[in-house]
Amino acid sequence: MSEQGMGRTWTPYFYVARMIFVSEASLAELKAQLDEERDQRREEREKAAADLKVAVHKAQSDAQEELKQLSDAATRREREQQEVVNKLQESERETCLRIENLRTKLEDTRQKLVVSENKNRQLDTQICEVQLTSERRKKRVEELEYDIKGLRKELESEKQAAREEAWVKVFCP
Repeated sequence: MSEQGMGRTWTPYFYVARMIFVSEASLAELKAQLDEERDQRREEREKAAADLKVAVHKAQSDAQEELKQLSDAATRREREQQEVVNKLQESERETCLRIENLRTKLEDTRQKLVVSENKNRQLDTQICEVQLTSERRKKRVEELEYDIKGLRKELESEKQAAREEAWVKVFCP
């Protein structure tokens, strides 16, 4: 049934009022939906902000943990490197000490060698002198033996001459 059929006469104002009323109702409904949408978006933004805050906090936490691990690893490497440096320095000190000891021993050995060579030269000189003296004495002995031989021959000759003379005196009076 139409609105006129009900016995009422509707004026254009009524239609306008009704449209306004319907529009206001729609507007109120839209406004409520808009508010609800805004609230939902605000809640989503707040949730997103909270999630972002949690994610940032987790990322910072992870970054700090990673930084701590890297720092610990760097500290450990630095400590290990320092230990290597200390061992190398100790090894260098020991090597220098050994080298100094070897230099001292080498110098002692060199001096002993020089002393030994000097003694060797002295002994060589003494041996030469002894050999020379021995050669001279040997020559002298040979000369003396030669003289003794000559004297024996002379003595033998004199003995022979004395025998012959004695024979002559005995047998040839």
